[in-house]
Amino acid sequence: MPAPNCPFHGLDSLWIQVAGLSCNLRCAHCFNASGPGNREMPALSRDDVRTLLDEAEAAGVRDIVFTGGE
Repeated sequence: MPAPNCPFHGLDSLWIQVAGLSCNLRCAHCFNASGPGNREMPALSRDDVRTLLDEAEAAGVRDIVFTGGE
C-alpha cells in the first residue's frame, strides 16, 4: 500500500527543548524521559535557538514553547 499524500502546509506550534533531555528532576510523568545524566540530545546554544526562531518566523509559526530541564 503506498504512503498517503500529505503535503506540508505549515507549522502552527514549535517546541524548543533548550536544555536537551538533561534535567535535575526525575519526574515519573515526564513525557520524554528527561533526567539527570540524560545526554541523548545536547543543549542548544543561543545561536541555535536564534536560528530556530528565525526559521519559525519564516514558516509562519504562531506559538513557540521553550522547554527542557526544570
